[in-house]
Amino acid sequence: MAGTGDRQAGFCGFAEVLDAAGLKKANALKGSSHQIEILVHMSETVVINHASQLSDHAYHHLRDLLVRVEIAPGTALSEDELSARLSFGLTPIRTAIKRLAFERLVSIFPRRGTFAADINIGDELWLTEIRQEIEGLAAQLASERATDDERSSLLELARTIQTASTNAEVTDLDAQFHRNIFRMARNPFLEPTAHLYFNLSLRIWYYCNQNFTISESRGRDQIAVAHAIWQRDGGAARLATRAHLSNASAAIRTMLHAHIGS
Repeated sequence: MAGTGDRQAGFCGFAEVLDAAGLKKANALKGSSHQIEILVHMSETVVINHASQLSDHAYHHLRDLLVRVEIAPGTALSEDELSARLSFGLTPIRTAIKRLAFERLVSIFPRRGTFAADINIGDELWLTEIRQEIEGLAAQLASERATDDERSSLLELARTIQTASTNAEVTDLDAQFHRNIFRMARNPFLEPTAHLYFNLSLRIWYYCNQNFTISESRGRDQIAVAHAIWQRDGGAARLATRAHLSNASAAIRTMLHAHIGS
């Protein structure tokens, strides 16, 4: 017969086996729990990213309608109507409206409602002053950071502006030209700031284009900017951009005065 010491040793060995098995099971459960947490976190991230993408899409659609004056200044904005028109849910529409209100493209009045912001032509000169500094820097940075393909595409786009046959086409191409430069600057803080003031200026241009004839000098300034960026001449790109914006500002004010006088 086994002695007491043998029985105790056997019991201890059995206990160690049980402990090892329990620990293994616990680790397995812990691992499964951790995997579940990861999957839940990934699912939540996917949902958040999807919601963010929807809000961004709704923002860009509504922004373009406002900037292109397809929604006239002063128009009351109904969330339900915008949701149906743009095929987005109410949450992305509300998020877009809040963002556009911050960017001064939408006006929200408590107890009155939400409206497309009014256009004040007098703001054009102030916007030009700001844009000359921001977009001049963007052009300088683009000349330093853009790829060869981007430079080539920008120069081709500038040449295309010269062949445009309507004011709307010129403005569309010019908007693409400026937005490309913002992106080519490779600065995540400069780009959204440049877009903010550019959108307000662009809206004035779309509004005024309804009454003006196309300019014979279209594309000339854009080619000068694109050529400087192509040559990687940051100083020249900055100066050409400032001149382009100054010329555009003078042109629109001249056309406005002529239109008022007539």
